[in-house]
Amino acid sequence: MAEIVILSEAETASRPNAAATIERIEAYFRNFLSFQSDRAILPLALFTVLMFCWQPCFETVPYVLVRADTPSSGKTNLLYLLKYLAGERRAKLFAETTTPAALRNEIHFSRRTVLLDEAEEALQGHNPAFRSIFNVGYKSGQSIAISTPKGNAEYNVFAPRSWR
Repeated sequence: MAEIVILSEAETASRPNAAATIERIEAYFRNFLSFQSDRAILPLALFTVLMFCWQPCFETVPYVLVRADTPSSGKTNLLYLLKYLAGERRAKLFAETTTPAALRNEIHFSRRTVLLDEAEEALQGHNPAFRSIFNVGYKSGQSIAISTPKGNAEYNVFAPRSWR
């Protein structure tokens, strides 16, 4: 049952302004990264906020794909910044050597945002286990079944993701 709470003026004034928070996150990204277009900064700021509230609030979550035309352009740094802003409890950065089992277990048991560095090989059809995790994980309630010696096990793989 929904509850309506009326805040006093003092309580309202002490709460952070959402627009100001988004602008501070955008400024943070601009301080450390360079973008060809400012169009990418707002979605990144909104994705950062999403990492704090996705579990109780959303039925689906977006994925953020980080690409650049040139090598060494700061793609990994962006993932590090996202991880830093979200904190250890909300985001986990994985390297290219991560196994599908480690990724699946991380999402299922810790419920953190997944940041995957150097994911091109894993997601270009060479590894169906990775693809299955990414194909269904955008929607709440989706899971993948894994065959184990004790029978099949269901793993919830719903979580926001960013990769490069």
